[in-house]
Amino acid sequence: MRTLWNACTPFLGDEYRQKVYLLGQENDWREKLPLLELLIPLEAFPRDYGGEREFKIREPKPYQTPILELSPKDLLELEELKIPAGEFLLKTYFLEKCERLHFVLSHERELTINILYSEKRKTIRREQITKLFKLEEVDDLCEVYAGCERPGLPGIDFWNWIVPKTGFFHLIFGNEKAWILPVTLKFQIFRKQDEKRYQQTNSLQPIPEECLGNEFLENRNENNEIKN
Repeated sequence: MRTLWNACTPFLGDEYRQKVYLLGQENDWREKLPLLELLIPLEAFPRDYGGEREFKIREPKPYQTPILELSPKDLLELEELKIPAGEFLLKTYFLEKCERLHFVLSHERELTINILYSEKRKTIRREQITKLFKLEEVDDLCEVYAGCERPGLPGIDFWNWIVPKTGFFHLIFGNEKAWILPVTLKFQIFRKQDEKRYQQTNSLQPIPEECLGNEFLENRNENNEIKN
């Protein structure tokens, strides 16, 4: 821990470093006990370290890598998508609270992924996406899946997700960092009947763009015409 701390401290300000204490080596934690009593109630501090709380260290459990549960037939349903350099790709879904979903994603180049939620808004503008990526607030839109960069992987990535609310979910794939090269990915969302079983018709389709009257698509086409 101290090795990691020594590697990080050059990037931290003096004021922040003074607030961090690493204890446990030899008996230095005993010297800091009066300070700890000011910061942590004794009933919340382990008895072995001078507190009043019984604390038992649990035996570590081995981690087992989950196995992809989909059949080869399901994998054929993955949709191939291409994101031009510097662009976003938007998919909109209407989902019910507590639905169990299974995301499957395959891409060999870096991209970003984000999910925005709105109870009623079924369209989203490009400038709204840009604002959210800059951590600015946008009316009637909130982030329900933290935006993150996903490095390119040679295999298939997959994870489960429980829908937190009923409404419109805007799934955004981004290739905004690229200058020239597009990103190609294969992607699909599957509904799960319960924790282990899939529904017979399980692939989840986004709302068709013609039904949304999607302003994002119109803005994207206008930008492409300007570039051309």
